[in-house]
Amino acid sequence: MIGDPKQAIYAFRGADIFTYMSARDQIPDDRCFTLDTNYRSHPTLVSATNALWKMHPHPFVFKDHIAFHPVNAGKAADDSAPIWPSADLSSALSSPLQIWYDEAFSDESPDDAYARIADECAEQIEAVLSGAAVFPATTAKAQSQKKSNKTQDGKPLLAGDMAVLVYSRKQAAWIRNALTARNIGSVFLTRDSVFQTQQASDLLVLLEAVEQPANESMVRRALATPTWGGNASDLALMHIDEVLWEQQLNHLQRYQHTWQRRGIMAMLMQWLDDDQRAVRLRSEPDGERILTNLLHLGEMLQGHSRKVRGHQALIRWLQEHISDEQLAQEEAQLRLETDDKLVTIVTIHKSKGLEYPLVFLPYLWADKAERFAQDKEVIYYDGQRVIRDLSASDDSKALQNRDILAEKMRLLYVALTRAKYGCFLWISNAGSGKKKTPLWLQSALGYLLSKQSDGSEVSLATLSIPDVYVGPRPSWQNHNQARLDFAPEPVSANVFSSSRYGQLRDHWRVGSYSQLAMHGQHQFEQGDAGAQVVDWEVAGERESSRGALTTETTDDMPQLRPLALRFPKGANPGTCLHAIFEDWDFVDTEQLRTIVHMRLTLHGINGVEVEEVVAWFQSMVHQPLPLFVAGENSNTKPSIQLRDLTKASRLDEMEFYLPVGHLTAGDVESLLGNLNQADYEQDNIGASARFQFEPLTGYLKGFIDLIFEWQGRYYVLDYKSNYLGERAEDYYPDALRQSMVEHKYDLQSWIYMVALDRLLAQRLPNYDPQQHLGGSVYMYLRGIALHSAGDGFENHTDNTSESPACGVCFTPLDVDALQHWRNALLGESYVAQISEQDKNDRKDKKAIINKKEKGADA
Repeated sequence: MIGDPKQAIYAFRGADIFTYMSARDQIPDDRCFTLDTNYRSHPTLVSATNALWKMHPHPFVFKDHIAFHPVNAGKAADDSAPIWPSADLSSALSSPLQIWYDEAFSDESPDDAYARIADECAEQIEAVLSGAAVFPATTAKAQSQKKSNKTQDGKPLLAGDMAVLVYSRKQAAWIRNALTARNIGSVFLTRDSVFQTQQASDLLVLLEAVEQPANESMVRRALATPTWGGNASDLALMHIDEVLWEQQLNHLQRYQHTWQRRGIMAMLMQWLDDDQRAVRLRSEPDGERILTNLLHLGEMLQGHSRKVRGHQALIRWLQEHISDEQLAQEEAQLRLETDDKLVTIVTIHKSKGLEYPLVFLPYLWADKAERFAQDKEVIYYDGQRVIRDLSASDDSKALQNRDILAEKMRLLYVALTRAKYGCFLWISNAGSGKKKTPLWLQSALGYLLSKQSDGSEVSLATLSIPDVYVGPRPSWQNHNQARLDFAPEPVSANVFSSSRYGQLRDHWRVGSYSQLAMHGQHQFEQGDAGAQVVDWEVAGERESSRGALTTETTDDMPQLRPLALRFPKGANPGTCLHAIFEDWDFVDTEQLRTIVHMRLTLHGINGVEVEEVVAWFQSMVHQPLPLFVAGENSNTKPSIQLRDLTKASRLDEMEFYLPVGHLTAGDVESLLGNLNQADYEQDNIGASARFQFEPLTGYLKGFIDLIFEWQGRYYVLDYKSNYLGERAEDYYPDALRQSMVEHKYDLQSWIYMVALDRLLAQRLPNYDPQQHLGGSVYMYLRGIALHSAGDGFENHTDNTSESPACGVCFTPLDVDALQHWRNALLGESYVAQISEQDKNDRKDKKAIINKKEKGADA
């Protein structure tokens, strides 16, 4: 039997401490062992905790079964503990365990005390984040300063280093609102289901409106949800403005079309992107939680959409999970925001087993350790068994109060032992009832502090505990922030105020490669966030100054030139070429002829013969691609051509949404080798930088023209219709690599590679990038087959067998670079998380394979 009865706090879940006590009675004392050393907490904190719990002779009530044994500290001193540079506060800061109370508020009501202490707690946390406390530096300079008794620089404490422990949701709301008022981000740890949130209900209404856009009442309900953000004025205006109402219906029909073609997650991402909804939601006081919930719901809906048929079935599934809490599984538990950068708010029950550098306990005084008057059941332990007393006598109620107090004392013990370096708690004299008896005297903390062995009560004003500071709350001030080695990380829930800056700026958005590649430092001002293009890849292509944009052939284009050079230039012809590749199977000539005729007509491209385009496309799918070659002979020339790809080995126009932690232009510049990060920051996004975009947090969306598999490796392929010149040499690999840099396709290539890497990690057992990931292929269509005999191009370029292949630029995978791009795009913490998940998935898949193999052998 192993465990700590002092931390048995889950009676509400059916845990039975009395069974432990009965079992303990059957074990001889010489067979019972206790861990007597704490290796985690600061030595002075250990000493202070011992002194606090020794205040009462029997703190855990059941003196014969659960006793407090003082523990030893694992080491004599702890050089890693935070230091408090404020010299004038040294007396109040010398103890890592502090009890704060203020006699000036002796007449306050409980609600007033809740509000005041929440604000004081936020104030103390704000002071710590501003430099009132710092971790000691470990640099050689700091060590030399320490030896010479000089004040040393230090690393700031971050929001994730602090936790606020509470009893209930109501208390958590007080604290979170106070932190938000000071622009301090926080996260409330909970096991609740995402289906019980406001966002789940709003999403259900939204899906019903998208599924039936002709139903006006459903549409109005969706517009009026808090998540959509419509108000009465908006609805009234749409009621009298028919054009505005039709625009809303068109939006819903577009969402329905996206849902049908690309899935519900794509529809949700499009909805968030439109009208800057993601930015607006992110600016809410609980914005990060709102977006997290929506994306979590979208992922679960997308996964379940593979198991049901039709929109109505998916809506019914969501409706059932919202109405029935029992259906919510572990996958539906609320996900955390970036909790390592936020102050953690957690219930004491949830905090068991966790540790935090600094712990704040604002409401220990408010939890009465006795039964509620309205309780109808009386359940107590009679020394041998648990009794449910239907008569509810005074004696049975007294025994029930004893058991409740014992449970509360164990809960108090958990709360006071979560800190590693510092634990700070408040006491209020707020009272209840006609006599205004202070609530704290009826709490577990009151039992520990006020009831002495002789039964006398101790006043807080005269209370003295070794190594524990008892007194007014100290005012923590920042006296040393300018000396910090590292600037404190921002934790603001809403740093940029619209009233101060005119327009809200937020780094969270759904971005794309073309937006990152756009030139201009401030292209992502609020007004531009909703800009859309039909095909962001094609629209991102910039034509060379050698050619003008047109969709008509002109008289100065001699018909002797290959069609590749005569085909119209611009985004519209480029989209046409992409569409032909997407629709064609690379083999069937009759199918190609039909597709070409249809696409030329749809895109309004005149003066081009269908048969010429058919011949051009046939030459492109016969173009050898210089890929990795499986086998021992690495000098063997590749034989792969697009026409060799089967339907099962290719995936056209794959849409992806890649999560982005925090991507800056400096990250991209550094990874592409243009200049290092320090130079970039020093230049302050100067004219020499290739990339000039606002930092991106959120998602990168995109479409990969083609993903294909060849000899066990997977590749991304992108079609480019750029016009680079009149000579074949303009489309040789060296020239294409230069074009990749000029048009910033090198960034696009790596975005695609990371997206494919994430896809393969989810789909392939024992996935290894070194083995399974090949690289990227960029096909410059105007350079394909320019050396083919009889195409009339001989007069325009040298045509020798020694010339390299035209039109194809292959970039093989660099595994080390891939890891750097993962960290830059996804964020290092997310990469570590998915790496661990991938590792576990591989173990599970391997175990399944081994089990099947053993079964086959048997």
